[in-house]
Amino acid sequence: ACNPNKWVIPGTANIFAAGLTSTLGSGGGTLPPVYKLPKDVADMVLTFEHISGDLSQGSLHHWADGFFDPIITTGTDINSWEGISGIVNRQTAMFMVGLFLSDSVPSTPPPRLNFTDDMQFSELRPVLGQTFFVGNGKTDAGEAQKFYVPQGATRVFLGFADGDWFTGNPGFYENNGGRILATFCFSGSGAILGLRDKQDPA
Repeated sequence: ACNPNKWVIPGTANIFAAGLTSTLGSGGGTLPPVYKLPKDVADMVLTFEHISGDLSQGSLHHWADGFFDPIITTGTDINSWEGISGIVNRQTAMFMVGLFLSDSVPSTPPPRLNFTDDMQFSELRPVLGQTFFVGNGKTDAGEAQKFYVPQGATRVFLGFADGDWFTGNPGFYENNGGRILATFCFSGSGAILGLRDKQDPA
């Protein structure tokens, strides 16, 4: 059985502030929760056992998979920022995202991932600095999606990709309310591992 770890991800958690000591100025939100990874584990996989909670943009409420309202959004198309990749998903906005980093932030961002027609993947292998879709962590059939930890990763961050009408450069986190509760664990080399050296959001 998995030894789960439950963490709180506020709607203001700015994934593009990962690895920084402060957010990106006005509308920059808050630093995303960061979790130090178990060391010396081969083929480590992140899975989410349970995700719950409620997020809001004004009077609009939704949860970790985000929302789509053609009156106010055409989905997500956020640019890369510094060494962290942006993300594209024309089907939803304000969904939970993840990011793996080493002890430093890449100087050049990797390519953006596009999840517009690919939210039902069974596994994903992001690279360091590459923002990826998490949502509720499961397929529509209830299968836990597997996120393979890239070589060299020492930290994982959870947060959101926000911008002006969910497009362009990151920002506009100040009107995000609510929080997500995520229970997750890591497996590797046939063992189920709890996190160690956990950190709360700064």
